[in-house]
Order: sequence, then C-alpha cells, then structure tokens
Amino acid sequence: FFDPSQLDVVKEEVVALWKGEPGFVSELKYHTLRGIPLTLLLNIRFPEKKEDFSQVIVSFMDITRLKETEKSLIYAIEEKKILLKELYHRTKNNMQMIGSLLTLKASYTKDRKVSEVFEEMKDRIHSMALVHEKLYQSESLYSIHLDDYVKDIVNSLQSSYAATSANILIKTDLEEITVPLETAIPLGIVLNEILANTFKHAFPGDSDGEISISLCKAGKGLISLRLSDNGTGLPDNYDPGTAESLGMQLIFSIVENQLKGEISYSGKRGVSWEINFPV
Repeated sequence: FFDPSQLDVVKEEVVALWKGEPGFVSELKYHTLRGIPLTLLLNIRFPEKKEDFSQVIVSFMDITRLKETEKSLIYAIEEKKILLKELYHRTKNNMQMIGSLLTLKASYTKDRKVSEVFEEMKDRIHSMALVHEKLYQSESLYSIHLDDYVKDIVNSLQSSYAATSANILIKTDLEEITVPLETAIPLGIVLNEILANTFKHAFPGDSDGEISISLCKAGKGLISLRLSDNGTGLPDNYDPGTAESLGMQLIFSIVENQLKGEISYSGKRGVSWEINFPV
C-alpha cells in the first residue's frame, strides 16, 4: 500500500514529467498486506519524448535493507562521535590533573632549578591538553583550527610567565588553517618550547620587548610558522641544533622526525625561527 503522505511528492514529479522532464527517481514508502513497511526506489523514464506518454518505463527496487543499513551506519557514526568527545574530554581533564600535581610539587621544592623543571613539564602537558579541549569543542573530531590553537598556547604561556612577560608585546598574523590531531600536538609542543625560552631568556630584567608570530600556507602543501623577537639574541658560539638542553632537542627532533619538516633559525638582532612542514 502506498503511503498517502507522499502523494504530494509524486504529484510534483508527474507535473515535472508533463513539462518535459525525461524522468525521475524517488524513494517511496509502502506497506505490505501484512503491514510490513518497505522503502521502494521508483524510477520512471521515457525512452523517447512522447507528448501522449505512450511509452513509459517504470521500475521499482526494494531498498528497505539498504535504508536500514544506512540508518545503522549513521547511528554508529553518531555513537562514535559521542564516545570520542567523551574520550577527548577525559584526556584533557586527566592532563590538567597531572599539570596541577606538577605545580603542587614545584611549590614544595626549595631548589629553583627543580621547580623550573616541574613548571616546564606542566606547560608541555598543558599544550597537549589544549588540543583535546579544542577537539571536544569542535564539530570535527579529527582536526582543529591551528590559528586558534596557537593563540591559546600564547595566552597560556603569557599567564605562566606573567612575572616576566608584563612588558612584552606579542603580535600575531595567523591564517585560518585546519590540521589533523597528529600534526597539532607535536607542533604545539614545539611552539611551547620556543615561546617558553623566549619568555625566560630574551628579555632580562623585565625589559620591554616584542614577539612576532605568523602562520600561513607556504604553497605545495606546506605550512609555515615563524617566530621572532627583538631580545638579547643567542649567546656567542651557541648552536640550538646541537644544544644539550631537553627543550632544544625536543624542538629539532619533533620538527624533523614527527612533522617531517624543516627548521631554521637566526640569533642576530634577537632570535627568529622558521618552521616549514607538510600537512
């Protein structure tokens, strides 16, 4: 039995045929004599244009199972989205808890260097937690807006280094770019390390300073991230690429091995960094 609620749809299609359309395809709801619902694909075609409709090809295809499978797949996808969002939310919360524990531990130690190590670890973890927070808030579960993520890391580090960053002006020029999770997390760690070093070493004695950050597509599937400051620059004979500090080792290792990108730097008139990586 034909579902009367779809009568208007059929009427519209028939009118279109009358006005010259060569045919139409439509999904229609039917019921068997036993009341079992069916979804049929109705296909009407004219082999030749006849004003009197003397030749018409009409075919029906039972697509009930296909529609049921489609419905099940849609339900499974929505369920997966919910589970992933919950996973991102819990991951973010767990990382924030670890960061809080590190901050608490840092407050108990009297060794300044040990305290700084704890704070550095907290900032690294927080940069990763920000990705999961972005994914939880985003409509997409697999990618985030890199420009927003960069802003969040900058704001977070400014807060962490509030005592030394009060007189530092940060300028950003960020193009709207979307990247997958596997790109955002390592890049966030690299940005965290570079900015943390800048806040700690570039402007001694609460001196005034400026940091510039730009993000853009560089062509040929590449993204370019540039950071520069007008601070004291690098010490003489200091090569970040061969430095023994964990932060510098992380920067070069992540860019070259995880991001499969290239990194360059200059220590004259402040420090400038350029990172190019594929997306």
